[in-house]
Amino acid sequence: MKIVFSDLDKTLLNDEHFISDKNLLAIHDLLNHHVKVCFATGRSYNNIKKLLLDKYDLHIPVISLNGAQIYLEDGSLLRKEPLNKDDAKNIIQICERQKLIYVLSTQNKTYTRRLNNLMDNLYHLGKMKSDDINMILKGMQIYYDIFYHYPTFDEQNIDEILQNDLYKIEIVTHKKQVLDIIKEQYSDKFYMASSADANLEINNINVNKGNAIKYLKNYYHITDNDMYAIGDNDNDLEMLQCVGHPIVVSNATHKVKQKAEIMVSSYDNDGFSELAKMIINHDI
Repeated sequence: MKIVFSDLDKTLLNDEHFISDKNLLAIHDLLNHHVKVCFATGRSYNNIKKLLLDKYDLHIPVISLNGAQIYLEDGSLLRKEPLNKDDAKNIIQICERQKLIYVLSTQNKTYTRRLNNLMDNLYHLGKMKSDDINMILKGMQIYYDIFYHYPTFDEQNIDEILQNDLYKIEIVTHKKQVLDIIKEQYSDKFYMASSADANLEINNINVNKGNAIKYLKNYYHITDNDMYAIGDNDNDLEMLQCVGHPIVVSNATHKVKQKAEIMVSSYDNDGFSELAKMIINHDI
């Protein structure tokens, strides 16, 4: 048996955050050739199920929240690694002091912090990539749509949320120095990685996509040579390092490209479908 682990955003999904017709056909071609496909993502399982699995009628395993949770084809939870709540509260306090956008992911729900200075945060995020006002406004809308389709909470709700297991904190900010301070001070407490320029994803110290893949390797009894992984950003590094065939899309970061055996086309040119064709034709 072979298995392909695929990151989602900027790897498999298009700019509308859905699976293109060509990549969807590639997934089905792999499955029809008895090659498993597993999504490996920083997103929550509920988000993936609603927007992708149910939409495309896919019954595949999922590594969610960067490996904090592993779900099987039938939707059952195989493994979970929550955050230490006391340590997590320290990060939350920093976010509160700095008035940052941040997202909390529990077992079944994801919440976004409701902020009084939201427009200011969104403006500076949009300005990171352009000084053109139209591009800034477009960026502000994109960030808002990504994070504020989740239920919001305020400071009074934090303790209520933390009554449940917490699996990931995601911070979104233009204040790179704040993210650098968090990484420096808490590197021994958490696994921390970025999937975009303006974010920091924080998980249990034992959590990363690579460790989740190692767990599934033993569960499915697969060899390294029968495992493929495709990604684009820093939170994919461990995933690429623990499979026999690490693949990157051409829009991947330089750091990630250095880990690749093969580079395929960018996410918006259906690079995943190129990988699927190579596997089916036994070219890799």
